[in-house]
Amino acid sequence: MKKVICAVAAFAMIAGVATVASAKVDLSGDGRFRLQMKDMTGDADYAKWDSRFRIVAKGNTESGVYGLARIQILSSTFDNSGLYSNSGRGDNNIWADQAYVGFKKGAYNVSAGRQPNNFTKWFRYDERSDRFKAVYKANGTVLAYTYDQKRETTTADEDKYVHGITYKQKLSDSMNMGVRAVYVMDDMLADRDGAKGSAYLRMNLGGNKIAVEQAYIQGDILGAGHDDAYGGYASWSASFGSVTPTVMVGYTMDGYKVDDDFGWIMIGAAWGITEYKQVGQGGDTVFVGGSADVALSEQLTLQGNLVYMDVDDLSKGDVYEISGKLSYEVVKGANLSFKLGYLDYSEVDEVVNGVFRLDVGF
Repeated sequence: MKKVICAVAAFAMIAGVATVASAKVDLSGDGRFRLQMKDMTGDADYAKWDSRFRIVAKGNTESGVYGLARIQILSSTFDNSGLYSNSGRGDNNIWADQAYVGFKKGAYNVSAGRQPNNFTKWFRYDERSDRFKAVYKANGTVLAYTYDQKRETTTADEDKYVHGITYKQKLSDSMNMGVRAVYVMDDMLADRDGAKGSAYLRMNLGGNKIAVEQAYIQGDILGAGHDDAYGGYASWSASFGSVTPTVMVGYTMDGYKVDDDFGWIMIGAAWGITEYKQVGQGGDTVFVGGSADVALSEQLTLQGNLVYMDVDDLSKGDVYEISGKLSYEVVKGANLSFKLGYLDYSEVDEVVNGVFRLDVGF
């Protein structure tokens, strides 16, 4: 009996070594440290320090099986409390915002778990969903089906879930397109089921980069009897030596709000010093924005922004942003930047914010 047990143990050890030998685990990560200064011209001015560290562990096997987890550590404001409180996380200072598993076979990729939920910064970006995803990718075509469970209940039939289809196509070396369409089914609130989606076209014509996108949300998703919501933009950029200008115009109407990752510095873009979080949040909006990126050297870059928004329902009137960013690559993988922004609501209210930031990646 002992010989049998020893034989089984030896076989298990050999099998375990073989399994580990066929697998590969990669570690990467990033971190940041920043000093944010807000309302620097007013009586309510304040400054705060914060930092964040993240580790990404990704395992792969020769058979195509994989798994990924992203772990965040002490993503919080300095207060010397030891355990840092974060919304929805209590006093936990280590947590994972992504964790999913899957497998690849040929052109197919199937995965499930807490995954990134990205399409474009205009529609949805840098979010996570509890998701099942099946993807086909070959010859410049990407076709994906997603199922997101937004709310799961056991005591009542009040679930919320989203079915989605994504189609991306490379039309040529200088042109590509994408479409994302989803259908929301919400059993908690009556008459809140509906469709939403977005479509984009991106072109590079002789060095002129042109992009257009149009998004739509069925009114029932926003509320019973609500009008359908729309929003779209067009942008152009080109490089002239070390200078790259970008011009963008767009609109939102009937309640469409752009993802908070879209924007500049004081309007959108989800910076810590952003004041106007989402284009469209104040009502029907028309905007025009101009930016210029200047490469002063291989390590030093400068960006300037000038933005105007006409917002129908905003009591403070039109919105103006003047902002800039100076970025310096200290060493490979470490970047130091300074952002300064001015936001004006038609001279009714104005604010100046700034941030020093160190980003590292490895």
